[in-house]
Amino acid sequence: SSSSSSTVRAATLPAVNGDDVPVVRGMLERLLPCHADQFVLQLVPASPGTVGSFRVSSGPGQVTVQGSDPVALASGIHYFLKYAGNFSVSWWGDNLPACGQPLPFTEGVLEQNTTVQWRYYMNVCTFGYSTFAWDFARWERELDWAALNSINMPLAFEGQEWIFYETYTQDFGLTDEEARSFFSGPAFAPWNRMGNLQSWLGPLTVEWMQSHRALQHQILARMREWGMKAVLPGFSGLVPAAFVNHFPNATIRHSSGWSDFAPTYFLEPTDPLFRAISEAFTLRLTREYGTDHLYNIDLYNEMQPPNNDPSYLQAATRSVYAGLQAADTNAVWVMQGWLFVADPVFWQEAQMKAVLNALPHGSMIVLDLYSETVPVWSKSESFYSTPYIWNMLHNFGGRTGLYGRLTSVAEWPMQALADNRTSGQLVGFGLTPEAIETCPMVYDLMMENTWRVSPPNLDDWVQGFVSRRYAGPIPDSLRQAWTLLQNSVYNAPVGYEGTAGSIVAARPALKIAKFSCCDIVQPYYNTRSVSQAWKLMLHAASEAPSLVEQATFQFDLISVTTQGLSDTAITLHERIATAFQNKKLNDLKAAAADMLALLDGMDAVVSTQRLFLLGVWIERAKSWAQQAGEQGSTCGLDRKTGPCGTPGITASACEVLGCCFNSSAPAGQTCFATQDSNMAMYERNAKTQVTLWGTETADLTEYAYKLWGGLVSSYYRQRWSMWIDTLVNSLQTGTPYDEAAFTKAVSAWEENWTRESTLFPTDPSGDLLALSEQLFPRFGGR
Repeated sequence: SSSSSSTVRAATLPAVNGDDVPVVRGMLERLLPCHADQFVLQLVPASPGTVGSFRVSSGPGQVTVQGSDPVALASGIHYFLKYAGNFSVSWWGDNLPACGQPLPFTEGVLEQNTTVQWRYYMNVCTFGYSTFAWDFARWERELDWAALNSINMPLAFEGQEWIFYETYTQDFGLTDEEARSFFSGPAFAPWNRMGNLQSWLGPLTVEWMQSHRALQHQILARMREWGMKAVLPGFSGLVPAAFVNHFPNATIRHSSGWSDFAPTYFLEPTDPLFRAISEAFTLRLTREYGTDHLYNIDLYNEMQPPNNDPSYLQAATRSVYAGLQAADTNAVWVMQGWLFVADPVFWQEAQMKAVLNALPHGSMIVLDLYSETVPVWSKSESFYSTPYIWNMLHNFGGRTGLYGRLTSVAEWPMQALADNRTSGQLVGFGLTPEAIETCPMVYDLMMENTWRVSPPNLDDWVQGFVSRRYAGPIPDSLRQAWTLLQNSVYNAPVGYEGTAGSIVAARPALKIAKFSCCDIVQPYYNTRSVSQAWKLMLHAASEAPSLVEQATFQFDLISVTTQGLSDTAITLHERIATAFQNKKLNDLKAAAADMLALLDGMDAVVSTQRLFLLGVWIERAKSWAQQAGEQGSTCGLDRKTGPCGTPGITASACEVLGCCFNSSAPAGQTCFATQDSNMAMYERNAKTQVTLWGTETADLTEYAYKLWGGLVSSYYRQRWSMWIDTLVNSLQTGTPYDEAAFTKAVSAWEENWTRESTLFPTDPSGDLLALSEQLFPRFGGR
């Protein structure tokens, strides 16, 4: 059966020729350096009636992989490793054959075909929550992972600020300051790009823009070597405030606003200036980066159009597309369908049809962004006959925690595939997480749908995943642990946006049902299942000590330990609050001691792995300041703009801030900033995103919380300690507890924490197994 009877213009498959194979060979050399030369790679046409296929066979010392394009070859290699050898590749930890270990044999030929034309990857938000400080080495690894998982339509969003900057300053007369001050800091670029905010924790330096222009060239070159079709940014109408003065006759309006940020400025799509900017931007973009004719534009991300008249919405949609077509006659508009999920009251059938049916069929592809939980395709007649891609969103904000909807991920794409025999509008499957590097099992399950025609038996599939994830004998206790997780944290109901919110990361209060906009504290699963899984994993480690040396097991043990500790922290919070309300000081102190010990234990556990270190996140961000030539290059006193750090700061601490040091300067002026000294800006971006996110009054505080080493100890534990001290003081002195006053005081402390420059560890430390074993008897069985 074909899953795509509609034809999307400019949507051709990668060319089949031998020149494309070196990219696959390079991946093999990175992944399997001792075995890479045993693979024979052959590009062959796709099987009849399909859009992609692979065949794998193996004999002594040789594996022959045939595929219809480079991504199909990588998919075949991945399938072979998984299903012939019980091996696996994941974000943090691979289980692959060691040097000297033979590659597996296949009995007969492993063969798979797909009728799913596009396999999309990434969310606009991923470029903030996960990739904002990546270098090309990290991107290279990600593109290897993407190819292994059959991705052929990735979002390519780096390097656009440079193009906008050039467009605004060279084509439309803005000054350097007018253009740069419009951009937000790098950790918040996605929401600037979608028009939700501007200037927040910026401005960007020209050096950052140029360094990411170079990075985008590297990323796109590799994507195209893979035969992937990259989705580039388009112009949505968002403009710097300076346009109001430069173009007084243009129709520029305020957006409807987002969170508590100041409304941004949007140019009306029907205004002639819109087409002029869109054409100029797209021409510069495509001359700089080339094009695969796919452009993402999101007009109304969590914001409402100025009116709901279908004729207006249709005219606006046509005008936006006309601006694209002025520069690229083969342009296809790729639109995130989140607006239909976020505001179904506004987007009724008439409003949806006005946008979706405004263009010739095939000119737009809609990403059904959250299909595994709130599918829109099935409630809108396949987006009213518009080509669409079924996506799994899964993660919000990169929040730490175990979560998934395995049943819907396994079954619902197959339902869409079956429906497609009549509707003909499904053109792909994809992944649209706000952040990655969590819960690898869910992503593995989702992308296998590319090659399926019916759902797997989930119990069998999960046990197969366990067999592939670890090397050596796998104790029954470890298998039992995964079954418990499968039927608890990975069996989430509709209504939770990702994992249950860890109360550890909540701003302390007597009652905490929910924090940020979206973190529901009450678990949707039986917490005994998690604590029992924790116990069984510890038992497995004692039965098979080699597990403890494996990165995959380390990641999983940390994940389950922190989940169990988060569950127990809910009980401890209740004990603290109850003791306070009953004026039982000793009970309060006992519960508080347990809570602080739990937090110390959690910080120690997550500090055993580099992946879970705040210091690594911050240093990666600050490294862009160094790369951009912003440190130590402009330390002349004539460039001095102001003091940096605290009086009496040491030279090394001053350097950490990216500032300049003059030992002979008067006291308090030895460390100073320069116009290009932006190390502190990068650090504040990194720290703010995972804590406050926005302004003090935003409903985004802790939206993107992380249970990381250094963050738990320096931030969450400190807040809990401050709150506990406030409660103890109230009981001891008889002073009424004023929660509003506490919240105000802690808010000021939080803001200061994001602005301070602190060196956090960047190297892991501690014995994970010993720490987890120590914590379980005290905190595992509550």
